[in-house]
Amino acid sequence: MDTLNQLYVPQLQQLRAKSVALDETRCLATFDGTVCTGDFVAVKADEGCLITRYHFHMLRDLELEESHYRSLCIMSCSSNCLSGPPADGAGAAQGEARGVSVFVQPHTGRSRTLRAGESYEATRITYLPSYFDSIDLPLIGNFDDILRLVPGLDEELLSLRLRGLLEDLDLGAAQKPSGRYYYRSKALQALCHVMDMAYELSRLRSIGVDNEDLQLVRQVMEIVESSLDGLPSIDELSRTLYVGHTHLCETFKSATGMTIGAYARRRRMQTAKVLLRNPSLPIKEIARRMGFKTTGGFTASFKQIEGMTPRQYRRSKLA
Repeated sequence: MDTLNQLYVPQLQQLRAKSVALDETRCLATFDGTVCTGDFVAVKADEGCLITRYHFHMLRDLELEESHYRSLCIMSCSSNCLSGPPADGAGAAQGEARGVSVFVQPHTGRSRTLRAGESYEATRITYLPSYFDSIDLPLIGNFDDILRLVPGLDEELLSLRLRGLLEDLDLGAAQKPSGRYYYRSKALQALCHVMDMAYELSRLRSIGVDNEDLQLVRQVMEIVESSLDGLPSIDELSRTLYVGHTHLCETFKSATGMTIGAYARRRRMQTAKVLLRNPSLPIKEIARRMGFKTTGGFTASFKQIEGMTPRQYRRSKLA
């Protein structure tokens, strides 16, 4: 409770929280509409590992004072965020945080101006140095060892592995007795993605996979993203990108950990999940946008990947 109280309660007080429920493993808050509207959840997944999700819509300007520990941060931002890669932090990104970013948060305090009319929303997993004293994973030494790896990460490719995990965090689980175990597994999974990517990129460079090959992977990702309603074949991709079929497939699999087809199916389902949260959009229309000729085909594919039907997923998110 000391960690949650120190990190979040002072900020929640500045944001005029209407109610704050705080115990040893979680902090939940809503706001009274004086400064902002929205909600906030923080879960202590494990000793030294915190997961937060928040959404604020500001009703007036506020100079928010922040105080935090030196930490390794993984963040997914759907609009704006209260804190992001610091200008002087190792592994800092240029400009606004976008999608998923991994960065080192130095042990400093700072303030940020929140503007009336703006919304701030993010999911964030934060690892403190103490976390790495309590786990035993292959190739992990200590906190400083990990920090040295962060600047070399390819943010766009890492985003592929982390985006779905962060978007699917079920904050309702935070209120259940078993919630801490759920969040612990997600936090460890996210860390494994970071470590896997760091060592995979190191391996790729050691065997001669260069920036040109990584650029090829990004081009494939962009084409898939722009054609979810009618994905091109591997042969069509090869012709479009002027690259051999085998080299294309092997390079993409080495860099992302999955085939082009598996990546395309995942992006279809991730996009479909966003659309399913709009109750006014018929499932038949979502299926059409995702390139399925029938709703039944979409339902079967969605259930195979997500473990539930599109209708069940919609009900779970709109309940």
